[in-house]
Amino acid sequence: MLETLFRGIAIGALLLAGIAMARGQPRSAVGLTGGLFCAATIGFILHTGTGIPQDLGVVRHLAWLLSAGGTSYFWLFGLSMFSDARLNVAHALPIVVMTAIIVAGGILPGDAAIGSAVAHNILELALVGHVMFVIWNHKDDDLADARRRIRTPMMIAVGCFCAVLSGFDIAWSLGIRDSWIKLSQAGALAVMALVGGWAFVRARGEIFLGSSAQYAGHLNRSVDTIELSPAELVIAEKLAGQGDPDPIWRRQGLTVGAAADALGLPEYRLRQLINRKLGFRNFSDFLNAQRIAAAKEELRDPKKPAVRISTIAFDLGYASLGPFNRAFKEATGMSPRAWRERERTAPADASEIAEH
Repeated sequence: MLETLFRGIAIGALLLAGIAMARGQPRSAVGLTGGLFCAATIGFILHTGTGIPQDLGVVRHLAWLLSAGGTSYFWLFGLSMFSDARLNVAHALPIVVMTAIIVAGGILPGDAAIGSAVAHNILELALVGHVMFVIWNHKDDDLADARRRIRTPMMIAVGCFCAVLSGFDIAWSLGIRDSWIKLSQAGALAVMALVGGWAFVRARGEIFLGSSAQYAGHLNRSVDTIELSPAELVIAEKLAGQGDPDPIWRRQGLTVGAAADALGLPEYRLRQLINRKLGFRNFSDFLNAQRIAAAKEELRDPKKPAVRISTIAFDLGYASLGPFNRAFKEATGMSPRAWRERERTAPADASEIAEH
């Protein structure tokens, strides 16, 4: 009875958190993946609970399928929230693979079933390891204060969550089937769901937003068209390098701390300006925005037809051609070479249309 109560509390907390995330930003990758992760965790709770009715029919089968890919849903949620990754169809592959492994394990006999379980656990560890790396690796680049504050607690929570569930799984596999095992698992799930749901929903004003790509309109207008105080306007103009032949954003390996030092102001003020006023959630997005805008001017300049694309990339602050190509294609949907060829042929095409 107590186990069922704990699982019910966990389900209720996750349900409220999932609805809040999905409704708060219905078109946001963070809201969508957060809702899916909550649904998958609810599926896990239903599937593993001894006090859950067996006659739930389709609901129980759906819970089983969702729980099979639970870690992959968390992986997607972590990527979209902490790296501002643009999700595509390929990101669904871990969900498909993990679910297929579990389904195969239910069909295959003996050792093959054990092997599928081992493969599933290895993939879970790999996904958790990767998302924890993402959470840690992007911490200095992050400009959203609430999201930066939650990174370290998030890593601790993920580690504890995995350790708790792994401990219960190991005990169960060793034949320790005492009732307190399931009761402890349910209690741990209830506590983590309540604390995690409260923390995320409380901070969703800054966390559950779309990526910096939503603010691409800032790239096409001067900083003086954005609502800034006189002091902020001076800083923004220096940061953008207006009238400066060698703006700071062209420096290779530039960090937000180094930029703040160059501008002579506290780092937190620069973070707040770029994030809250200019609309960028991480510093690399801001740098790419400035550099890609300048690259377009370079590529369409008829006086520089023979300038190599790699030369343009290095002059703009990129350490190698690969990151420049990826950033340019993400911003325009085209490679720099294809974009330059299109820009060069566009006037000729326009004149031909005018003549006809």
